[in-house]
Amino acid sequence: MSTPNEYAAFPAGSDELIEKIVAENLGWATSIAKAVARAWNMDWQLDGLDGGAYEALLFCARRYDATRGVPFRGYAR
Repeated sequence: MSTPNEYAAFPAGSDELIEKIVAENLGWATSIAKAVARAWNMDWQLDGLDGGAYEALLFCARRYDATRGVPFRGYAR
């Protein structure tokens, strides 16, 4: 997982930054979707929680500005 300083090397909203954030945090988003599915007794893939988690990850990655010094996961929560 990269630090805000490592992400700051990329312009905010750039394709490179978005790809890096998504690649590093897709497992985290999936684990959140699975936790929600368990809490609500749902199937995380069948009920679309995996797609929702991916969309939320992309949304946050596009808006993230590493120059503010906030870790991505802290921002995305």
